Amino acid sequence: MSFNEIKSDLKISYNSANENIINDFYNTVLSKSVKYDRISGYFNSTSLAIAAYGMDKFVKNGGHMRLLCSAELDKEDLESINTAYELKNKINDKFNEDYDELEDEFIKNHVKMVGWLVANGYLEIKIGVNKKKNKFLKNGILHSKIGILYDEEDNFLSFDGSVNETAFGWSNNIESFKVFYSWKNPEYIEPDIQDFEDFWNNNNDSLEVFEIPEATKNKLIEIAPKNTMELEEIKRITGKAKQKPKLRSYQTEAIDKWIENNKKGILSMATGTGKTFTALSCFDLLIKEKQKLLTIIVCPQKHLINQWKRSLSIFYEDNILIASGDNKHWKKEIISMISNLESDIYEYGVILTTFNTFSSEEFIGRIKLYEDEMLLMVDEVHGIGSNEFRKGLLNEYTYRLGLSATPEIEDDFERNEFLYEYFNGIIYNYDLEDAIKNGFLCHYNYYPIFIDLNDDELEKYLYYSTKIAYFFNKKHLSQDDEKKLNSYLINRRNIINNAKEKMEYLKKFLIEHKDISDLIIYCTGKQLPKIQEMLNNMNISNKKFTGEESTSQRDKILKLFSKKYFQVLVAIKCLDEGVDVPSTQSAILMASTLNTRQHIQRRGRILRKDKNKTMANIYDLIIFPNLKNQSESVKSIFLNEKVRYDEYVRLAENYPECSKKFIDKWEEIIWVI
Repeated sequence: MSFNEIKSDLKISYNSANENIINDFYNTVLSKSVKYDRISGYFNSTSLAIAAYGMDKFVKNGGHMRLLCSAELDKEDLESINTAYELKNKINDKFNEDYDELEDEFIKNHVKMVGWLVANGYLEIKIGVNKKKNKFLKNGILHSKIGILYDEEDNFLSFDGSVNETAFGWSNNIESFKVFYSWKNPEYIEPDIQDFEDFWNNNNDSLEVFEIPEATKNKLIEIAPKNTMELEEIKRITGKAKQKPKLRSYQTEAIDKWIENNKKGILSMATGTGKTFTALSCFDLLIKEKQKLLTIIVCPQKHLINQWKRSLSIFYEDNILIASGDNKHWKKEIISMISNLESDIYEYGVILTTFNTFSSEEFIGRIKLYEDEMLLMVDEVHGIGSNEFRKGLLNEYTYRLGLSATPEIEDDFERNEFLYEYFNGIIYNYDLEDAIKNGFLCHYNYYPIFIDLNDDELEKYLYYSTKIAYFFNKKHLSQDDEKKLNSYLINRRNIINNAKEKMEYLKKFLIEHKDISDLIIYCTGKQLPKIQEMLNNMNISNKKFTGEESTSQRDKILKLFSKKYFQVLVAIKCLDEGVDVPSTQSAILMASTLNTRQHIQRRGRILRKDKNKTMANIYDLIIFPNLKNQSESVKSIFLNEKVRYDEYVRLAENYPECSKKFIDKWEEIIWVI
């Protein structure tokens, strides 16, 4: 194997923005190599998922690779470590923890391939930690990214640039690097060779280098493919790059609008139409354009952060920080990230956080320390305009992008105006009707189920209505009056939400659909335990999805639901925003809402496309009381519920059937309205 065979195809520099660096360089040179020395990245599961594209031929050549990584340890770790033994134990613990939490099968398969290379002697790994006067430094990393390759005829080449030795680094990141060749300019390569040998043999006073802990090595060997069949399957999977989804025409249009609007604006895009990917494409575009960029991605709830992180990994894998209650060290880590950006160690940094943390004084104070350009992206942007959260919307954010299926808050003109001004308007709209018509969301049937109130419920409803009317007729309300009024409104709404006939209908439905799966039941907190009891008694497997579960528990529940480990997901309000459940075939709306935004959010979540899913079914329990000789307040129940009916029915495939059913019901009572 010799580089002489490919000399004419090699260049002095490469840039993945303009060329395929995997095919044009990496695969080409690796297939002719017998030795590969590499300094690259952190020692963790993601970074250790080395690119395997050319490894098959490299192995057939009898190749041997030496990989030197930097230890991924925070300041607290290093402060508590005094010996190399303690350091190795901490690295081993970190690696095991990281791998056990790893959900991305693409990365996992790459790590398994690494395990096979280690187990069979094709790969050695060592770890480096910065030191000074024999003490481990609390700042700084081994940041060199050198690669040196040799063929069997003693030709050699080196490359030095931004690229990491990872699956994503070679395939998806925008990377550039220079290449030097022994037959052209060996004087440029020899210092790299000497540096690597000094590092590898622990002959540099500024770096402590050691072999990976034995326990970690055993872990890699343990997860490695055990037979030829398993190995070939891993090779097949790792031979494919994880590709970014292709932009749809409307997504491209949305990005163009954002650029035209000075890289500011709100995208109003229906749930399920790829808001996240559209936003990350804006982010990707900006990073390619800028020398340095700090990006803040803000979500309303913690469980959405992991969703964003998974999507983000398609674009970039490094320099991502989660700032929330689940990460106790985020305050120090932000300072460290800013320092690394300002010192040109990082070219970009991403902070994922929640509304609560984003608006805290601790977060704001640290962000203000950064003096270069920043990009702010806010998911479910309609929620960030409250007085509680808007203080986080600093003028320091150079570029701004807001995302929502429903960016406007009903009856809150001031909040809407504030958000429009801060983000520079709603610049693009792609609604539910467009998405269904163009085939990006699935079609649906809508089944309104008319529910009556019993005598006791009606009596209580009238009681609260009288109290509410009293306060509405008062010219001035004290603080105490407002509290009472709010309490009466909630109590009255709860009568509608928790009407007993709803549970009777649900039982009937479940008896008729014993084999149902992929069903979400939206309900109230009061209904939830009763529903779960009913499901359990009928041997229908189910899980609840509420605000009580941890972020990791929620992720696991949604994953198991998508894989049909249980039939029914019983959910309350927290499923309304940002959560992906494309496998959902049917939904029962037990809990009514007067909020149009929630109607749209819920429906969009149900209509996400999935394999083997051509149609969704929505069962809506509408309160339709007997209106004969009743007061105006009782008649208003139906009129309020009708708003939701009108919204759902207009895009339903079975519109004629629904409409007839409604008209028949309407004609029973029209004379009293």
